[in-house]
Amino acid sequence: MKKITIAILLSLSLPIVVRAQDYRMTNIGSLGGPAVGYSLTSTAEVLGESENYPGSDPHAFQWSRQWGMVDLDAAVGQHLNTCDLMPCEGKNVHQAFVGSFGESTTSHAFIVAAGLQDLGTLGGNTSVAIGINDALEVVGGADLSSGLRHAFLWSWVGSEMQDLDPDSEYGSYGVAINSLHQIAGVRDHGQGVAVVFLWTPDAGLQELGFQGRPYSINDNGEMVGRLDPVGHAFYWSKGTGLVDLGTLPGHSYSEAVGINSQGQVVGTSTSSAECIPFIWTVTSGMKVLQPLNGRWYSAAINDDGQVLVNHFSGRGHSATKLLTPIMYVTLASSPNPSKVGELVTFTATVTSVKWPLSGVIRFRIDNKRYDVGLTGGQAVLTTDTLSQGTHTVTAQSLGYIKSMSNTVQQIVNP
Repeated sequence: MKKITIAILLSLSLPIVVRAQDYRMTNIGSLGGPAVGYSLTSTAEVLGESENYPGSDPHAFQWSRQWGMVDLDAAVGQHLNTCDLMPCEGKNVHQAFVGSFGESTTSHAFIVAAGLQDLGTLGGNTSVAIGINDALEVVGGADLSSGLRHAFLWSWVGSEMQDLDPDSEYGSYGVAINSLHQIAGVRDHGQGVAVVFLWTPDAGLQELGFQGRPYSINDNGEMVGRLDPVGHAFYWSKGTGLVDLGTLPGHSYSEAVGINSQGQVVGTSTSSAECIPFIWTVTSGMKVLQPLNGRWYSAAINDDGQVLVNHFSGRGHSATKLLTPIMYVTLASSPNPSKVGELVTFTATVTSVKWPLSGVIRFRIDNKRYDVGLTGGQAVLTTDTLSQGTHTVTAQSLGYIKSMSNTVQQIVNP
């Protein structure tokens, strides 16, 4: 019986093809003046701030591919500070975002989900929200009645602010929270000494024994940030402990600002003459993310390997770009040539900065198309229905940026 079979080829054990990564650059735009992007969701939505015209007070914005840029201050009817510290993890998959609003001496942390909600304080005057996860749990810093600021956790369920720091001597604040409710933050020991901590529901707040500023923690409990006083990017995990990532050649300063679930780290390496975004993994080390001229800074990375970067010209101008990794699709057929009625297998192999574990490949055989699930970087289409002659076959990834394969001319003999 004639048939077409769509198969998913499990090939997680295959090695990743190592090659230079190319990115498609998308200009996020602005509200009229300079713009800065802070955080990036898994669906490529950007949170940031932009002036409506040069020199005006910045407004919070949300950008998406579908809707473009939205002025959040205008939408909510409040002047919002989306982040107290940049970079931050102030946005999540539900389009909820956090920050602070109000006058500087009485500003309060907020979450915007179903409208704007004031998160209050821990008894003092001010608070600021910095990180949020997909469970709508928020972390940041809030004043006690004593005036000391402590790290807090706020949950949509219960809507109460929890003081995470049992020590009344030190100040602290939370920066990022993952889906396992693990929180990365900083405890201030005074005299310019800030010690990185990890908070977990079981163990509470535990100092990790080194100075610095964490920026991101992924769902594997891997943390990245800036190591002080050396001024280098760091990576930390329970298994490896602290890893100093160093800098790019000729540079003296670096910081790591984001890590995704694949363990890909982005940050910026700096010299007196330039700022260059980098990407780092345990296996590859630190590499230039994309050749960019001038002063560019990484802001965030999501699980699709998309990276948010900001450019500062030094003349009061800034711009935000989204870098999307291009998937390379390679198509092969076997056997070729074939005979009428013979089973032919078309294999599409996808490589990228992210080793794709899911997605869709669209095969086209002449004017017919077949959508095939992608697993482990490959998708397979088999058929014995090809007629005599030469057939034109292509494969295309259907991700955020569509990528086309090479063309295969499948020859079918009598």
